Amino acid sequence: MDKKTYKKYKRRITKTKALVDNKPPKFKVSVYYKPHTMKSEKNRILQLDKENMKLLRRMNIITRLEASITNFGTVDCWLPKIKYKSRMDNQEVGNKQLMKENKRLLRKICRTSSDYPTVEFIQSWKNLKMKIQSKYRQIIIL
Repeated sequence: MDKKTYKKYKRRITKTKALVDNKPPKFKVSVYYKPHTMKSEKNRILQLDKENMKLLRRMNIITRLEASITNFGTVDCWLPKIKYKSRMDNQEVGNKQLMKENKRLLRKICRTSSDYPTVEFIQSWKNLKMKIQSKYRQIIIL
């Protein structure tokens, strides 16, 4: 390094300011967020929640029955085999019937037209006029 370059270097160094790097490191989402592991964790948590709900239901049945006492004086707190019937058993069948009926009504609505054929209108008017005239001959003249 020659003298001229050295002086430039010295001037440049004297003008510089000391900086402290107080910024957090750059956050790379791909390092922390892995969709596959997130899905597997979600499924695992859902499974645990289902099992916990089953356990709570069984414990609820035991506490409601107040642990019946057997003839030997011991407390029998085992869960009795009680089967509960869901109120929603026939819901799927009912929903299918409703869907069929709704589709049928939709088809009928789509087929209807707001246009009334002129020929049919004139013919029905003639028939109506004849009926009215035959019924009320003396009163109405159309």
